[in-house]
Amino acid sequence: MARVKRDGTFYADDAKHTGNEPNWYDWEKLSTVEFDRKFRNGLNFYAYYCTFEDLKKDFLSFAELHYDKGDVRIVRKHYKRCKTLLTTAAKIARMYNQGMPIEHPKLMSHKNYFLYFKQAFNDAFSECKIYELWEKSNPADITNVDLKPKRKSPMELLKIKISENILTEVDATVDVWIGHKKADLNIMDLLGQNNIPANGAVSPASRCVYFASSKVSANIGAGNTSPKVSILAIILFFIFKSKFFF
Repeated sequence: MARVKRDGTFYADDAKHTGNEPNWYDWEKLSTVEFDRKFRNGLNFYAYYCTFEDLKKDFLSFAELHYDKGDVRIVRKHYKRCKTLLTTAAKIARMYNQGMPIEHPKLMSHKNYFLYFKQAFNDAFSECKIYELWEKSNPADITNVDLKPKRKSPMELLKIKISENILTEVDATVDVWIGHKKADLNIMDLLGQNNIPANGAVSPASRCVYFASSKVSANIGAGNTSPKVSILAIILFFIFKSKFFF
């Protein structure tokens, strides 16, 4: 459980390495590179210190600004049952609540994170609505439902961690590459920041390779990607291959 200061921000016990929780009061003064870096640092900060339970209030309060409160109530009631991963969406909601804009006038790809939040909420609502309807039609059976979350295996936990923390970073970097801009992607640093052992990340890491290469390939086919980006995608593939498969 993350500790909260009196001003509502999270404590950063390892601030020397992670920095403090990002604030967004000066976002208009930042260059697009600085803005994007701040966003990435925010994702890493919340991944290091917070769980979804720490960010649940931000997720739900931001959702209430864009969805019917009745729908948000259903998600609040049944979110523990659904399989949709909401942690990354909650991190993004936290930064919106802290002052980060939904759209950036010079960084068009930034709006994709709002679309990501909406997709995560919609998926969760679709699942939670089923439980809500079932509960209403079977009120006598609700007491027999096991609400305790099933314990996940270490590999399942590792897959979830990589899906929430690593794939998001890969996605953001590929978006920058597609825009013909420079962006660094150090997989080993990402794994270290999220306490993920490289030797145990073979299967989940292969998802990262597939995700990045397929996304770039799709844009190449649509004529939206330069040869330089395709070369970077190939380099990314061999980096993953050398680090995780040999």
